[in-house]
Amino acid sequence: MQQGIKAVLALLALTSFAGCAVMNPPKPLPAPAAATAPQTTLKQAGLSHPKTVYVPAFYTGGADNLLFIDGQRYRSPNGAGNVMGFIPQADGGYVVAVENVPVPTRVTNDYGYPVAELQGAAKLELFDVTAAGQTVKEVAHLDLRPTDQVFQTKAAFYVQRLSGWLRENPNAGDGRVPLFSYFGLTAGGHRVSGPSNAIFATPAPGGGWYRLEATGVNYDQYSAHEVLTKNGAILSTVTGQGNSFVQPEVYFHTTAAFVNEPPIVDSERTGFMFAVIVGLNTIDPGNTPIQFAAYYLKNPNSALSGPYGNYTQATTALSLGQTIYFSRRYALFGSPVAPYEVRQMGANHFGSQLSVGVLQLKSGVKTPVFSLFGSTMNTVRRFIGTNDTSISTSNARVDAFTVVTPTGAVLIDANHNQIGAAYDTALKAQIPAAYAQEFASQYGMMP
Repeated sequence: MQQGIKAVLALLALTSFAGCAVMNPPKPLPAPAAATAPQTTLKQAGLSHPKTVYVPAFYTGGADNLLFIDGQRYRSPNGAGNVMGFIPQADGGYVVAVENVPVPTRVTNDYGYPVAELQGAAKLELFDVTAAGQTVKEVAHLDLRPTDQVFQTKAAFYVQRLSGWLRENPNAGDGRVPLFSYFGLTAGGHRVSGPSNAIFATPAPGGGWYRLEATGVNYDQYSAHEVLTKNGAILSTVTGQGNSFVQPEVYFHTTAAFVNEPPIVDSERTGFMFAVIVGLNTIDPGNTPIQFAAYYLKNPNSALSGPYGNYTQATTALSLGQTIYFSRRYALFGSPVAPYEVRQMGANHFGSQLSVGVLQLKSGVKTPVFSLFGSTMNTVRRFIGTNDTSISTSNARVDAFTVVTPTGAVLIDANHNQIGAAYDTALKAQIPAAYAQEFASQYGMMP
């Protein structure tokens, strides 16, 4: 039996190589860098005794985003520990934003029997915290709704709130697109406002906002403006045709951990944001093309312009929700001058390997870091499954933990439900698995 399997694998490999020779495929990617990189230590990578570590809930498998200050997890005075971000202060302390969901209040009748539980609305609470992680006082708070999303800029904490719907022409269909409004609190507790009733808006590098706003509906499409504003002034406007109501584009911010850095939103840090495009196939739902795209925020010629020539397309039976969940494996780091994306990568032909690695978004240079499937297994996977060779949904929940640092990022191998080695993108060096596991376990990272 084993000999038969080996024969099939050999035949597949030969077939794929022969096909490659005929089709003249693009040059294969280099071997994963971590395997042959020189070794380094947690200390050299800046991961030994860090001042702050921020870990998103997606990396822990729990419900809370975690903040560690001097190695101790921060919780607000009432015990809430879902930290949405923090802003360092001049005195060495922090303003920490915590999402607080109160304990339900039990209502009883005259005989003491419980008759109901009242769940108060969640709040976004800001606390003044010392450099040692001790809470001094509450600075301010905002009431939150269940669908609110919270993100951080360099100077404030913002709420993205569903504020309405853009509806398709009644004669064309019943599609709709959500509209969002943005508001928040500064580190000092002052209210701030962002765009309102936008299809999507996100902070721009250096201040201001990019926003995508609808200007009208024409059958199954909407006309739109892409606008860049700063201090109330419009810096650029691009008018175009929006996507069909039946082909959703969902814009969002990627997930990453942060060491000695606050978790500032992608667009302000890197000049990019992330999008998922699902071309819904109503005739054959199992043959739905999906695109994962890092959208370039070009300044000042256009606003939400992209994809920046680096999208991945795969034919996989995924719903929109599953697609977004899968995309949380991806991450953005770097700066607007040198932005990078952590992603799966592989040549789009037989005989290619599949890796998780780093894409330089402006040059297009790909650096595989950890192998997900070798060339032979990836070829077999291509024959027996529906996945494209450049993407896989069959492996672990997350391919690699991206840990953003002041010098770049450290990728921790998390494939196959276990922690492996780590790779420092700035040092171009490998952190042995034992040390990577020590760091990950100390800060709650679970593959």
